[in-house]
Amino acid sequence: MKKPTVLIADADEHSRILLEETFQMMAQYSKNYHLLSTSSGKAAINFCHEYNIELIFTEIKLKDMDGWQLINKINELFPSTPIIVQTAVVTDDIAQMVRESGADSYVAKPIDIYEVQTKVQLVL
Repeated sequence: MKKPTVLIADADEHSRILLEETFQMMAQYSKNYHLLSTSSGKAAINFCHEYNIELIFTEIKLKDMDGWQLINKINELFPSTPIIVQTAVVTDDIAQMVRESGADSYVAKPIDIYEVQTKVQLVL
């Protein structure tokens, strides 16, 4: 059985590691994932060209662009790739921006394994 490839884009190394560990814990309950991660929006786009990315988790803050720019570019180049935004700031404005950006969903930081698992199951 093929592992879905998930790309994590977040400028904060600790957040990337935490999300990677969350996916590893999820593998105990469901399926394994092939994980790629980066702090750069440009690198995220390059990964999408190189690999068959089946899900992208992106933070709003990246090193070289913001998450909204990345979402727009991914929607333009890879419109069928689901995107989940992870953010430490959850307000009605952010929720609306996520919907308007074309992202599929969002999760709040700190990451909750059950929320991530639910969102992943909904989009994959």
